[in-house]
Amino acid sequence: MRHKIWTLIVVSLLAGFAAGCATAQDNDNSNGPAEANAEDVTANSTEDVAADSTDADIDPNIALIQQYYAYYGEGDLEGIRSVMAPDVTWTLPGRHPLSRTFTGVDAVIGFFELLQQTSCQAELLFLEANETYVIDYHRGICQAGDAVLDQNFFLVFEIQGGLIQNVTNTPTDQHAADEWYTLAYGDGTETSSGDLQELRDRQAIIDTINAVGIYADFGEWDQVQNQFADEVILDYNSYDQAAVGTEAGDPDTLTPAEVVAAWQTVLPGYDYTQHIIGNHQVEFTGDDTASATSSVYASHFLDNNDGENYWVFIGNYEHELVRTADGWKISLMRANLRAELGNSNLPALATERVSQSQ
Repeated sequence: MRHKIWTLIVVSLLAGFAAGCATAQDNDNSNGPAEANAEDVTANSTEDVAADSTDADIDPNIALIQQYYAYYGEGDLEGIRSVMAPDVTWTLPGRHPLSRTFTGVDAVIGFFELLQQTSCQAELLFLEANETYVIDYHRGICQAGDAVLDQNFFLVFEIQGGLIQNVTNTPTDQHAADEWYTLAYGDGTETSSGDLQELRDRQAIIDTINAVGIYADFGEWDQVQNQFADEVILDYNSYDQAAVGTEAGDPDTLTPAEVVAAWQTVLPGYDYTQHIIGNHQVEFTGDDTASATSSVYASHFLDNNDGENYWVFIGNYEHELVRTADGWKISLMRANLRAELGNSNLPALATERVSQSQ
């Protein structure tokens, strides 16, 4: 399926790319060797973006990517954040310390923070777009100490709702890119290895939080249980009847198995559920502890004769996590209800349905 999608994208944009390749090649050949002045590259590309952005007829998706590059050239991380969806993904292929899919805007910004520790500049050569995708072909020059990476890159941006949703960042010489990233971020120095470990921990924490919702929706209870520490404080005091089988009152201290058992009294009673968790804010409170807040939009569906067939929990999660030999685990989970939609009696109906099936 992935190959089919790529084929459709390339076929859709091929005509524009063919028209732009000759110009891109001329620009590429005129740029000189890797020792070209990086500051000049940044200035030229930023000025070009600003000039192009004044065109009233410019495609909005291209304008968005040009704005991204303007922020990139200025080192404006908050600007970059503003043009990305909260649950953006950024895929960096290869075999090097940073190769992965960064998930969520915080993780992507963390990646750019690491890039700022080196000198990385981009010179746009070609942009083409349709309603969903933008193909970007640019020259990238990165330097870390004596290690220089100077080559062209293809980026495919997927745009949704006027924001960057997914990005695949592909170098034209993957082996050279692997070598440079390894030299820049895998040399074992205290600064680079420490920052890289924090980035890995941040992503692992986000993955753990997301996994609870994903596996609960699919009913993969062993996987849900694996996300928790040996003891878990579960707090649903923000509303009268939790959607997970616990009632308001003093927070419960449970084992992972008890958490899952409580949730199994209600969640299987729905026809289906979907927990969308994002906007993660992670704070490290110690070498092996962390806290996080996340937005949650949890939809629950159940056909019934007593009202609407859906109930939506809107609010945020608070988590505390500990590092264990098996990775980051949740030691506290608090759900804070901010608003709800639909039939608030649906949790009781789902609980009754589970009870009747036993």
